[in-house]
Amino acid sequence: MKYLALLLLLTICIKLPAQVIDKNNLWKSWVLEKVTYEDGSELSEDNLMKYHYIKYTFSEPEKIQSSMEYFDKGDAFLFDLTNNELNIKTPQGWTSNSFRIDELSSDKMVLTQKADRKNITPESLKFYFSAEKVVQAAIKLGAADINSIINGDTIYNRSPKLYPSFADENFQRYIYSNIGQSMDGKAGRLSANFIVFKNGIADSVKIIEGISPKFDKAFIKAFTKASKKWTPAVLDGRTVSVMASVQLGYSTSAIELPLMGISDDALRYYNNRDFENARLLYDQILEHKPDDVNSLYMRGMCNLILGKKPAAIADWKRLKKTGSTKADIILAKYDR
Repeated sequence: MKYLALLLLLTICIKLPAQVIDKNNLWKSWVLEKVTYEDGSELSEDNLMKYHYIKYTFSEPEKIQSSMEYFDKGDAFLFDLTNNELNIKTPQGWTSNSFRIDELSSDKMVLTQKADRKNITPESLKFYFSAEKVVQAAIKLGAADINSIINGDTIYNRSPKLYPSFADENFQRYIYSNIGQSMDGKAGRLSANFIVFKNGIADSVKIIEGISPKFDKAFIKAFTKASKKWTPAVLDGRTVSVMASVQLGYSTSAIELPLMGISDDALRYYNNRDFENARLLYDQILEHKPDDVNSLYMRGMCNLILGKKPAAIADWKRLKKTGSTKADIILAKYDR
């Protein structure tokens, strides 16, 4: 009788429906706080997901944006949600990633990635997200967060706590699409600072590093055209002015053709734990493209694993100067 009761209990448990998720908790931005394996064990230091910044923004109807920069909502995808199954889809409707939702509340979301978009395995990654507003509330402002004071208006530096938002797209991508072919087949890099004032208007643009008079003029024209497409940053319920920046890079076929395939080979060496040969290939790329974001980050990873911590930190600091935040998390750990 005891075994019959146990069998009945097991049968009932197996037939219980999956946890029903309250979809209303999704509609916000989520910031990745931690990644582990499915059993909760820590990722190895060379796992490229360990120090990644990821932000997911869900909005109706069934739209998700994914970004690796805190100040950008990122690329747009579709999703569907059935009980505790979350499927991310391309704009064409193809499933690109699948997760099991282990927890979803107003301020916390835990997702476990399905291998091959089908099954949970011991190698599956578990992602722990917090609502962005919760993360921002925990960040304390200091003197370094204030850029300047103009006519009594405090201008803050852009940070994960305070940043203006551009329309519903990536500002850098917007500038690229509006400038078009103004580079005339030449390589170069533009870096500019500007202020998004508390009234939501971007102004006071200053080109720190220009490319050519023609290109710089085209940039200013595109910037001015978009000056009213911003949503200002908010601090304690009030809008504030923030100093922001944008970086644009252009390359040529003469630079890119010799490098074709090298990045793929370098990543293959890295994944095979041949960090020395991977580093040598990233050296080659950086000789031709000194500000290549991915190569600076990856060479830093190789240097760290090879026991060359100062060289790794130097690469990540150089990366930070390009305007990328890709290395911010790992820099915070190792540059103390």
